[in-house]
Amino acid sequence: MAAEVVGGALLSAFLQVAFDKLASTQFVDFFRGRKLDEKILGNLNIMLHSINALAHDAEQKQFTDPHIKAWLFSVKEVVFDTDDLLVEIDYEITRCQVEAESQHQTFTHKEDTHNHLQRMTIAVCPQFESFPSEGLSAPQLVSFEIFGAQNLKLLPKHMQVLLPSLNQLWIIDCPQVEMPPDGGLPSNVKLMYLSNVKLMASMRVNLDNTLQIGKLDVECFPDEGLLPRSLTTLLITESPNLKRLNYKGLCHLSSLTLNGCTNLECLPEEGIPKSISSLSIWDCPLLQKRCQNPEGKDWEKIAHIEQLRVGKWK
Repeated sequence: MAAEVVGGALLSAFLQVAFDKLASTQFVDFFRGRKLDEKILGNLNIMLHSINALAHDAEQKQFTDPHIKAWLFSVKEVVFDTDDLLVEIDYEITRCQVEAESQHQTFTHKEDTHNHLQRMTIAVCPQFESFPSEGLSAPQLVSFEIFGAQNLKLLPKHMQVLLPSLNQLWIIDCPQVEMPPDGGLPSNVKLMYLSNVKLMASMRVNLDNTLQIGKLDVECFPDEGLLPRSLTTLLITESPNLKRLNYKGLCHLSSLTLNGCTNLECLPEEGIPKSISSLSIWDCPLLQKRCQNPEGKDWEKIAHIEQLRVGKWK
């Protein structure tokens, strides 16, 4: 039953991101500069606020009223489509800003550019709160790691332009961090390790190929729609708080790895999606017991999987 419920926390996270973007002067200026109808922004804002006002009550009533549940699912798709549109506008705004500022050498001074930096690690810096206001310019940066920056509020601005070579992004134990208003990551990013569900929601359009998630602070993951359909490989590691998996949030994956989820109780009631051909379960003692061949209660849910590995990580 839990797997079929529309995730209210996820919906609220997307709505908050949308409200912040619609309230920014950059969006208004973007419409004005292109002589677009500003009423579109106003109407969109009203619609989203209306959804937000009704969503909480609807989340409770969906258990007893199938029509309300269907409405919530429809609303969820509208909110996700809106978020994708706002991200596209964000990217266009950022592209225009960076092009204009580059002409004035805002980002091209040698002293402001880390031309040869290929890897950056920021670790255990509880007082670190922000990056330079103009962004972080490092055209050769491949790997970017941030660990234990509990007071960091925003990732660097203009990353999709100023960090064109970025391939790996690790953000762990940074509970407050969010994407900056300009949004977007470089298209080269193929591997991300995240622990902040709210950050995942704001990065949805950028999650592609392989995602590693660790130290989750939620009991059920992932909400339906949190992970984009372009994501094929998911690794969930070192997440003792995780107790359940949401079947509908996994339906597009081809590979799933669970490692160190010591309190994960069982597989979804519906089983493992047929799209998943590779499943690894390491150091998940409660789940491993249920997945033993042939007496395990969850064995029939995974017996068909081509590449199946269950045991202790060596």
